[in-house]
Amino acid sequence: QSSHAVCQDEMRRACDAMADMAKQDMLALESELLEFTRAMEYDFEQEKAAKNAEMEQMRAKFRSRLEALEGELSNARKEKEKIQTKLQEELLTATQRNGRVALELSEEIQKRKRMERELRSWK
Repeated sequence: QSSHAVCQDEMRRACDAMADMAKQDMLALESELLEFTRAMEYDFEQEKAAKNAEMEQMRAKFRSRLEALEGELSNARKEKEKIQTKLQEELLTATQRNGRVALELSEEIQKRKRMERELRSWK
């Protein structure tokens, strides 16, 4: 029986040793998994920060372009107002000139009618 007890002790020690090795392997795998997870999280955060920086650059570029376009639009509106004012002034001048011409023509027509009446009265 003592050899049987010795065999059982050896078996127990062998099982304990295998259990310790399995435990060590499991701890190593857990450590590896934790390291891998941290690396993945770090990479994700780095990629996220890079994307955010890229998006912010694009936003700044679009804001700058929008401001430039707003400036161009403002200038175009001012130019349009100047042109409209100039056209209104020219229209007013032309209308006044046409009014004077019409008045002169009317006076000329009246003169001719008087002259025609006078010529008829002489006949």
